[in-house]
Amino acid sequence: MQLKPLTIDDRDLFYQYYKSNPAKCSYLSFANLFLWKDAEDIHFFEYEGHLVVTGKSLYHGERYFMMPLGGCLCGKLKQYLDENFKNKYHIYGITHLDVESVRKNCGEFFQIERVRDMDNYVYLSEKLISLSGKKLHGKRNHINKFKELYSYQYEPLTVDSIDKIRPFVEEWYQQKAQTDASILMEKTALENALKYFMELELKGGMLLVDGKVVAFSIGEQLNSDTALIHFEKADTNYQGAYPMINQQFVQHEWSHLTYINREDDMGIEGLRKAKLSYQPDVMVEMYAAVPK
Repeated sequence: MQLKPLTIDDRDLFYQYYKSNPAKCSYLSFANLFLWKDAEDIHFFEYEGHLVVTGKSLYHGERYFMMPLGGCLCGKLKQYLDENFKNKYHIYGITHLDVESVRKNCGEFFQIERVRDMDNYVYLSEKLISLSGKKLHGKRNHINKFKELYSYQYEPLTVDSIDKIRPFVEEWYQQKAQTDASILMEKTALENALKYFMELELKGGMLLVDGKVVAFSIGEQLNSDTALIHFEKADTNYQGAYPMINQQFVQHEWSHLTYINREDDMGIEGLRKAKLSYQPDVMVEMYAAVPK
């Protein structure tokens, strides 16, 4: 089997597998894999009815594989991985919906471990729009403050309007790169999103204050009832800009879907606190399989 670098031309192949194996988490979305293909050296191969994605961890440099689409981890597939990677790999993308099956069928070959940092945060779209209830009172206050302070408008982000956010993108990442060099890898992922916006079937939205972009968000439809948010950036000099773009993007682009998946927190304390503050309705628990 030969590892093949991921290209935009592989989209239809992945979509064929999704028909019988809908993506249940952010890690198995073709768009997500494509956006990060440069940062994590994403490749894939087909093997006896399986579609297997592999890459190198952005943080640890280790070789990993994703839960195969269309099959299980055992048998000839495990033999191939062992022979070629000498047990020095992890398999990610195993959700709480699949973990018992993996333990039952492959438990003698793999140690199954919970990976809290990779859990996906999922919210009811209606809740992110209305922000009703005592626990989200603070979010409503931030949005009301934004509306009080600024003359704003929301606009859909389209292929024709992408250039509107580019000055904001350059300034945002230039500031962040001064304290976190790895942030430039995320910028590369965002550039992939902007370049292949139509081909990846992405949707976006932006907030403008007095004609200036102060926030934007980009996502996709992950499966039949869930949207997946890939990017959300705001200028914190504008009070309430983050809660405002969060609410407006869901209201204008995703109100027809039941759930919003806002991906993981990568173990970053501040990000975890922020995502928990929105009171997730579902945590898609994630697991890894490590060869024994």
